[in-house]
Amino acid sequence: MFITVEKLLSKTQVAELRKSLDAAEWVDGKVTAGSQSGAVKQNQQLPENSSVSQQAGLEILDALARHPTFISAALPQWREFWRAR
Repeated sequence: MFITVEKLLSKTQVAELRKSLDAAEWVDGKVTAGSQSGAVKQNQQLPENSSVSQQAGLEILDALARHPTFISAALPQWREFWRAR
């Protein structure tokens, strides 16, 4: 089942995230690919230990934790995840 979570971030938040992502250093996506998928993987990604990636992820998780549509759809699983965080 797919549920649309609309207006998760404000236009200002999206602009700030985009600015951070545009300024970040991206690496070849093959660095996290296995031997079989590395031959065909063609993407750029943030390094796993990137502060930009970590900050963006936390901002999105925080927004999800406050969004009523997401909470109602994921409530049982989300409570356990959020407690473990």
